Amino acid sequence: SMSTALAQAVYNAGYSVFVISNAMNWEFMQSAATTLTPGYTPRDAEDVYYALYKITSQIKNKYKERVTGNSLIGYSLGALHTLFIAKLDSKYNLVNFNRFLAINPPVNLLSPYQ
Repeated sequence: SMSTALAQAVYNAGYSVFVISNAMNWEFMQSAATTLTPGYTPRDAEDVYYALYKITSQIKNKYKERVTGNSLIGYSLGALHTLFIAKLDSKYNLVNFNRFLAINPPVNLLSPYQ
């Protein structure tokens, strides 16, 4: 999948990487969603942000001195969530990402061909 390919490229560049399911995935909906139905981007991005906070907190606790920074890369719908999460992180400072990379975010959610 594209997520695996991006993770492999980042890992090959010398970074540690973890990948999560997006908010539309049944696994994410079952374990991290706060609503019954995904699809409202601001709420989905909040759920993803909180999941990232929980994951990065566990990583920082386990590998304290080895964590030197956090970057968030999203592709397609994940890129859209990345843009929303950038705003959330500047407001709440839970994860304190150093960088954001949004690759190929949707331009128009109502029509994918515009």
